[in-house]
Amino acid sequence: MDNIDLKLLSIFSEIFRTGNASQAAEALGIGQPAVSMSLRKLREHFNDPLFVRTSGGMAPTELARSLMPYVTRTLALLQTTLDYRSQFDPATSGRSFRVSMSDVAQVTALPALLRIVRRDAPFVRIDITTVSENTSRLLELGEVDLAIGFAAKMDAGFYQQKLLDERFVCIVDGRHARVRNKLTLRQFREEQHVMVSSSGTSHGLIDQMLQARNIQRRIAVRVPNFAGIAANIENTDYLVIVPERLGLFLRKGWNIKVFPLPFEARGYQVMQHWHERHAREPGNRWLRGVVAGIFR
Repeated sequence: MDNIDLKLLSIFSEIFRTGNASQAAEALGIGQPAVSMSLRKLREHFNDPLFVRTSGGMAPTELARSLMPYVTRTLALLQTTLDYRSQFDPATSGRSFRVSMSDVAQVTALPALLRIVRRDAPFVRIDITTVSENTSRLLELGEVDLAIGFAAKMDAGFYQQKLLDERFVCIVDGRHARVRNKLTLRQFREEQHVMVSSSGTSHGLIDQMLQARNIQRRIAVRVPNFAGIAANIENTDYLVIVPERLGLFLRKGWNIKVFPLPFEARGYQVMQHWHERHAREPGNRWLRGVVAGIFR
C-alpha cells in the first residue's frame, strides 16, 4: 500500500464514470496533472494500465472492471463513517449506564432518577455503585459513566457540574429526652453520637471540621455509611451529623428532629463528575441533564 491513499480511489471512480481524465479532475476540483500522477500510482500498484485510450475516451481494463465494485463499496463505507454521529433515543435505547453515587444520593436522588428512567427510558438499565477513592480512576477507564456526590478534587481530563450547595446538620429522635427545641454546643459535646465513617466522600469533612474547632464527640456507634441511619437513631438518644438534604428527606418518613450545628461550619458542593471521553456523548449528556433536573 505504499503511496496509496483513499483519494486515489475517488480519482479511480471518477475516471471510470466519466472515461475522461479532464472531466474527472473537474468533478473532483483538482488539476489534471494530479489526476495523471494518481493514475500512474494506481497503475504501478496494480501492475495494470487500468484505463486505456480509445476513440470513445478512456476505457477500463478487465482488472479495472473487477475492482470497481470494491472501490464503490469502500467509498460508500468511508462516507458513512465520516457522516456518522453518535445518537441516543431514551425511548428506544437499551443502553446500560454505570453510575457511581454517594450513599446520601442513593437515598435522596436515586428514587427520583429511577422514576424518570422508568417513564422516559423504559429499556435503559442503571447499574449503581458507591462513590469511593477509586471513582476517578473508574471514570478515566470508562468503567463508570457518571459519578454523583461529593468527591475530592480531580485531575485534568474530568468535567464537573454543581448540583447543589450542601451543609451539615444534626438529627435526633423526635422524642429525645434532653434535646428538644434547640441543640446547644454543650449538649453536642455531652450526648452520645453515631459516627459515619467512609473514605472518599463528604464524611471526612466532618472530622476535619470538628478538629479545626477542637470539638470532640462522644462516639458510641460507628457505621460505614448513612444507609439506615434514621432507623438506628429512632427511639435512642444518639445524635448524628448528616447532610441537610438527607436530614430533611428522613424527617418526612421518620420521627426525627433536624437541628443546625451549634457552631459555625462550612458547607460543601455536591457535584456530578464525568470524564472527557463522555463529554459530548449524547447518552451521557441526556443522563447528566436528568440528574441536574432532579437537584433543581
